[in-house]
Amino acid sequence: MLLSEVQTATVSLSAQVLGMPAAMAACTVDTSHTPGYGLGYICKEAQPKVCMATHYSYDDIFNNETVAEVRHHYKGAFAFGAPDLVTFNIHGNDKVWWREAVAGDSSQTPKPVYKSKIIKFPAPQHQLYDVINDTVEANEIPPEKWYPKGHMPELIREWPLTQDDEIPNTFAGPAKEVE
Repeated sequence: MLLSEVQTATVSLSAQVLGMPAAMAACTVDTSHTPGYGLGYICKEAQPKVCMATHYSYDDIFNNETVAEVRHHYKGAFAFGAPDLVTFNIHGNDKVWWREAVAGDSSQTPKPVYKSKIIKFPAPQHQLYDVINDTVEANEIPPEKWYPKGHMPELIREWPLTQDDEIPNTFAGPAKEVE
């Protein structure tokens, strides 16, 4: 069984659902998560009996796209380990089954509502490749291997701010302010 976190690579969709600028969503996926295409590529190489994706928002708006991204490379058994309480049973070398526990319906991805008309972005203290372990960097699978030909986005591997910045908030709403 292969367990991995996964995020939907369609950052424009993620940005709208999460109420954040698309560049922030892209930078988050590009530096800190495994896109569905990447997980599919890893599974194709590893050939597990089942792949379980976790640390995932598990929201209907993302699920089909994420499965399609994984399926671009991997056709084997695939399941979301979300929402929490998914149970897997592995018996011997050839039997795997899973089921969800009974839990109340809820969206796993609540969209924040901002009252402020301005979003404040602090400049990062470090960039990814300033703090990443040399062994991890040397073993990183190049994104060109997992994105479909002609569909690799321009990656944002370093947050472009070098000083604090503020931008107009297009998501401003009437609810409690979130900073």
